[in-house]
Amino acid sequence: MKFISPALAFVALAAVCVPLPAQAAPFNCGLPAFQRHGALQSACRAISSAYDSTHIAQQNNNYTLGGHAANALNALHNAYNELLAAAQAAR
Repeated sequence: MKFISPALAFVALAAVCVPLPAQAAPFNCGLPAFQRHGALQSACRAISSAYDSTHIAQQNNNYTLGGHAANALNALHNAYNELLAAAQAAR
């Protein structure tokens, strides 16, 4: 019968129990295109905040939200891409 050393067991347990840091929203609201257009930059920040809140809700509910939160995150990605396109197209 093989035994795991106490040190190895501790390291394995610590790796499982250490919470991962929250994933930051993948949006860059500080791009020059957004800096030139304050209202679009504000909208970008709102999207980023909504993304963070939705991601936290997913984690808190063990990702059992019926796929609706994932759909919302995809919609937020699309909204960000449209805002960025608008900011780049504006003069």
